[in-house]
Amino acid sequence: MPARITGLVVGAVLIVAGQACASVPPAGPPTVEPLAGPTVTLSDSAAPTLVRWGYDGRLVRLDGSIEEAALGLLSLSSAERSAVESVLARRTAEFDRIVLASIGPLQRLDGARVEGDSRAVGKLLGEIAGKIYPLVARGSLLNELREFLSAENANRLEGLVIEYRQALMRDERQAARRAGQAFNAIETLARLRGEELERAIERSIERSLGAEGAEFERLLQLARLKPETEQMIRVRAEEFFLAAELNPTQEQKERFVTELFLDLEREERVAVLLAWLAIQRESGMMRKP
Repeated sequence: MPARITGLVVGAVLIVAGQACASVPPAGPPTVEPLAGPTVTLSDSAAPTLVRWGYDGRLVRLDGSIEEAALGLLSLSSAERSAVESVLARRTAEFDRIVLASIGPLQRLDGARVEGDSRAVGKLLGEIAGKIYPLVARGSLLNELREFLSAENANRLEGLVIEYRQALMRDERQAARRAGQAFNAIETLARLRGEELERAIERSIERSLGAEGAEFERLLQLARLKPETEQMIRVRAEEFFLAAELNPTQEQKERFVTELFLDLEREERVAVLLAWLAIQRESGMMRKP
C-alpha cells in the first residue's frame, strides 16, 4: 500500500485505538519462554491454535483478522457457515463505507497537522470519530457471531482469540525484556490494536481500488520501467486517487492517464502501451490477430 495513504490511516487509528482496547482481554502472567527453535507443528490430535513460535523465539504474527483466522479452525455447520459469511460481508461493507467516507477528512487532518492548526485538528478528529462510531457501537465481531454459533463453537472461537492476544502480549513483554527496555502493558495494547486497525484500513482501501489496483500493479510489472519512473508514477497515482477520495470519474481517470502518458519518455510510452495491450489480451478484452 502507498506510504502516503498509510500515513493518513494513522489518524483514524489514533481515534479508535483507545476504544478498541476496552474489548481486549488482559494478557496473563508470563509463562514458560518459547524455545528459539523451529516453528512447532501440532499433531492432528492436538487442539487447534493460532499461536506459533518461530526460529527466533518470537510469535509468528497473523497478517489478517485474528477472528477470521480463528473461524478457519472451527468445524462449522452449513447453517453456521452461511450466517458467519453473511455477518462478515455486512461488517466488511460497513467498514469499507466508513473508510471511504473518511478519506477526505483524513487528508484535511493531515494538512491541519502539518500547518499546526490545532482547532482544525480537533474538529476533524471529531468528524472522523463520528464516522467511525457506528462500527464501534455495533460491538465486537466475537459478540455478533455468538448469536449464530453453537455454544461450543462460540466458546472455542473466543478461546482461540484470547489465547492469541495473550501470546501477542507475552511476546511483546519478552522482547522488551531481552532489549533491556521497560514494558508498559497499556501502551503496548493500544499500539497493537492500532496496528490491527491500520492493517484493516489498508485492506479496505485495497478492496476499494479493486481490479483497477491489481491492473495498475500488473502494468508496472510488465512495463519494466526505470525505478525512478515507476516511483514517479506511483506517487502521482496515489495523489490522484487521494484527491478523488478513491472514487474518480471515468473522465478524471482518462485525463490523468493522458497527462501521465505525455510526461513519459518515448521508450517508456512504448513500454507502457505494450504492457497495456498485453493486459487487455490477458483479460480477453481484445482479440488476438
